[in-house]
Amino acid sequence: MEFQFIKEIIETNDSFSGQITMNSTITDDLGLDSLDLYAIVMEVEEKYDIEFAAETLERMETIEDLVKAIQEAVK
Repeated sequence: MEFQFIKEIIETNDSFSGQITMNSTITDDLGLDSLDLYAIVMEVEEKYDIEFAAETLERMETIEDLVKAIQEAVK
């Protein structure tokens, strides 16, 4: 469920390129930058009514990292 939501957000981003998988790196594989990630995180935080710590954001390199962060935050 989290993966599909993230995938939908990314696919609407003009900077997006590539195929989205759990192992996709946000910058290298998908062509997104830190501002793109920030926009994605804002949408995720709003949908799941959560807030990520700055340290968590700094460690997000792959889609799997983002999915795991969501799952941890909503426990």
